[in-house]
Amino acid sequence: MWWRVFAGAVLAIPLSISAVFVTETFQRGLSANSPDERDVLRPLRFAEAPDPEVSFAPIPDFVVDVDVPAATERNKTPPDGVLPLLFDYQFFAGRSHADHFHRQIVDTANQAGANAISQISVPFDPARQSVQLHHLVRTRDGVVETLNDSVRLEFVRPDSGRETGMFSGQVTALLRVPGMRAGDRLELAYTIRDQSPVTGHRYTLAISYADQMVLYDQVHVRSSWPRGPLNFSGHGGAPEVSETHEDGRTILSYGPGPVEFTEPDYLTPPWRYPYPVWVGTQYENWHEVAEWAAELFQPVSDPDVDALAQTIMQAHPDEDERIMAALRHLQSEIDYFAIMLGEGGYRPLHPAETLRFSEGDCKAKTLLLISLLHAMGIEAEAALVSTTTGRGLDVLPPTPQVFDHVIVTLARGNRRYWLDPTGTPQHGDLRDQQPLAWGYALIANDNSYALTQVERPLDRVPFLDIEERFSIASADRDDHRAVLRTEWVYRTAMADLMRAAVDFNGEDTVLAGINSFYAARFADMTPIGEATLEEDPESGHLVLSAEYQVELFDFSAEDAPEPTYVFVAHGPSRQIVMAPLENREAPLAMPYPYDVRHRIVINLPEGAEGWIPDSEEALEYAADLTVENDVFELMDERHYDAEQTVLTARTRVMSPEILPEHFTRVGNDLQTADQLAFIVLGEHINVAMDPGRTRGLVTPSAPPIIPGMAAATR
Repeated sequence: MWWRVFAGAVLAIPLSISAVFVTETFQRGLSANSPDERDVLRPLRFAEAPDPEVSFAPIPDFVVDVDVPAATERNKTPPDGVLPLLFDYQFFAGRSHADHFHRQIVDTANQAGANAISQISVPFDPARQSVQLHHLVRTRDGVVETLNDSVRLEFVRPDSGRETGMFSGQVTALLRVPGMRAGDRLELAYTIRDQSPVTGHRYTLAISYADQMVLYDQVHVRSSWPRGPLNFSGHGGAPEVSETHEDGRTILSYGPGPVEFTEPDYLTPPWRYPYPVWVGTQYENWHEVAEWAAELFQPVSDPDVDALAQTIMQAHPDEDERIMAALRHLQSEIDYFAIMLGEGGYRPLHPAETLRFSEGDCKAKTLLLISLLHAMGIEAEAALVSTTTGRGLDVLPPTPQVFDHVIVTLARGNRRYWLDPTGTPQHGDLRDQQPLAWGYALIANDNSYALTQVERPLDRVPFLDIEERFSIASADRDDHRAVLRTEWVYRTAMADLMRAAVDFNGEDTVLAGINSFYAARFADMTPIGEATLEEDPESGHLVLSAEYQVELFDFSAEDAPEPTYVFVAHGPSRQIVMAPLENREAPLAMPYPYDVRHRIVINLPEGAEGWIPDSEEALEYAADLTVENDVFELMDERHYDAEQTVLTARTRVMSPEILPEHFTRVGNDLQTADQLAFIVLGEHINVAMDPGRTRGLVTPSAPPIIPGMAAATR
């Protein structure tokens, strides 16, 4: 039930704005004259997790009382039987800590609702947070009863971290409320005190209104800030806040009132902030954020780091080769495991600890790579990025909390490189390394004053080239045998993904998958020899080769004089616009980057001259296609002669989104294109297309995906 997981969900502290989070950040004026505070910016060593701290305490003085709203008349009872009335969240930025006050009131419509709220979860991080329970009050038939003395408190650690590769150290305080009945009203009030020296006393607050707040009749959000610099903005239809000043503090507030929410258009890009989110921060500019991050990622001198650096230098005399050797060591030899406990969400693990355990998260791997390169006399820096909202960072207030990932950047000559030590190894030398399309990054150094754009350049050569050569044995009506020789050339990012699949699943499993794919496309299929997957050392491409004896599907009717063979370009998908454009207002995310080309060569047997389409009706389905706009290119070309028929098809996506001003053009272009690029040989009129057979033919081999959309949730 939502109540069980949401009572403390507003306290989740990820390094992104895809969920509600509240966290403090770096103190203004931190300097070498503050030794204790500089210590907390040094890399972490492993330590025991502290015990959770929960106590009863009065409501803090900063809290403003909010009246209980009258219950709203509802047309029907919610399925879970819970009627949310008031959500009250108040934030106070103090000198040494931040307080997060929560008060929630719900009614129950039936016993299901009563059961749902009888267990309340309050998640928190005991390494940096403590919980103060204020009151738990039940109202039954007009009688108010305080349950502080009867509530049962238990602690649960929800994850071990091994399954997810991330250990948060989070503890859930489970409040078990006895004797709840249908019709009861329950009110809970508590405060979480947040203390994190690494982030100092410059605060950031972000609130996502679409998670559960929209369910409440009334919502009240209030934040109290010390006088001074304060940047804030709302996005995605977030409610406007009012600004007042009291006792030397700035007060930003909304409500009490309802939160209006309209479900966004499907597949709205996350960098367009489809869900309402509000961000406030005491950072004045990106330079201050860069200075804060630079302190965390200073290179570390360590004997183990120096020893590894010496090994790399002895094996690789060239500096570019040393950079690649260090990067690949981290990508291949250091497993991913994130320590988010306490300050581990910000401070990287010490490089010696990362080497000792052969595991680390993006922060740990980044610091280790920077330290390794520094030991070899090569300067590099950290760069903060966002895996989902990177293209929209420029519209947000400056704060570290809009980033959820960190990589390494370095300048060589007139080019800047972006290296991800947690990423999949890319083939080739340093010059071949291409960044992901991060959108924007913040380079962590004292000279960084603005975000830097990071886009992956578009190649003119496809990521995947598929060539299939069919040699049909005979023109005989009942002989459907052919030999298929196929070659798949994987380049750049597609080659990296295939290498990762081989590393994870094994080459035999990958090649067996290719055999299974082709087996579904023919009436019968027998491999000729073994399929192979080989590296091309000159180009850096990955080449898959296979040969099969196949029996083609014949789609002609029984009384047709000739067989009917259909050849489909299964590689380049036309399913790249994944939501309707009609009546849409928001941009539409695209599967970017995507570039696949497929060439089918069919060697015809003697006596097959009549198979080539020549009627007006047949040629209508054999017309070439060229579509070009600002978002994608679609192409298919056909060549016919008496001995050979060739189909070449390609789909190339050039933009991560379709803007509304391009909807009409894109829609018109899609209407001119068939859903598949194909060739029909033989009988064209008297045919019988069997759905079972065509299903295998139209199964795509390289379906497009939209990166990051899974994370772009409320």
